[in-house]
Amino acid sequence: AGAELRRQYGSVAWRSCGSFVGSTMRTLLALVAFAVLLPAADLSGTWTGVFPLRNGDLQDITFKIVQTGDKIGGKMYRDSASAPIVDGKVTGEQIVFTVVLEEQLGNLFVPTKHVFSGTIKGADIQVTRERVLDPKIGNAERRNNQKLVITLKRLF
Repeated sequence: AGAELRRQYGSVAWRSCGSFVGSTMRTLLALVAFAVLLPAADLSGTWTGVFPLRNGDLQDITFKIVQTGDKIGGKMYRDSASAPIVDGKVTGEQIVFTVVLEEQLGNLFVPTKHVFSGTIKGADIQVTRERVLDPKIGNAERRNNQKLVITLKRLF
């Protein structure tokens, strides 16, 4: 009779333990799947930084970022210009967007594409700005190679 009870209670205990482990694993897998599907932190807001000019002065730069899903839009502001953010995208911790400004080259005003690409690092965004000029413009190759690293901090 004792062997029968041990076998019976042991069997019930094993089924209960197996059921508990199975439900715990299902819950854990559901939480992991949910975390993977969560979007990255919303970058919408005002971000600001500074970068050095060729003469050594510092230029303030501000981005009003609007994020919808993985798309980035908004506007960039400098002391003397502003322009919309286009072709913006966030993938995980990576961000890339473009701003087109008119810049003066000698006597010409030419549209200049600025591509910002970088990484979200905690509370900051570190971007590298790369200037992309039309190759038909004089000195375009020399000016295209000017890369600039800017750390952006959220104002609000």
